[in-house]
Amino acid sequence: MIRLTCSTPDRLRLDVAREISPGDEPHPVGVRLLAGGATYDLKAGPRTTLPVSKIDYDLSTGDVPLSTLTGAGEVMAVSAFGAAAASIDSPVKLSTAGLGPAVAKLMPLCGGAPGTVKADAPVSSNP
Repeated sequence: MIRLTCSTPDRLRLDVAREISPGDEPHPVGVRLLAGGATYDLKAGPRTTLPVSKIDYDLSTGDVPLSTLTGAGEVMAVSAFGAAAASIDSPVKLSTAGLGPAVAKLMPLCGGAPGTVKADAPVSSNP
């Protein structure tokens, strides 16, 4: 799961929750975001359990510049990083379809300029 929330007028807080299989040991592993030619390491957070489903998640979080999200192109990738990362998973590519409109709706609530991102504009492609 990925969640975007307000941070500063030019950044958004990005939280990534990775589902953990039953019986897996906790690993202090963060998430690396690759978007628009930039790399950001999201800090490993606590393991949490959803009360209704009883599913465990490892959380990672960090502030990401708005320009990285709007300039991500058609996909961005996330992967684990840290001492135990190699044994956990490989990079996962995520479509950015819908990211532009979502960011455009969120930014005015975060104190960003309303015209920073247009709601009907696609996320730009990088050559």
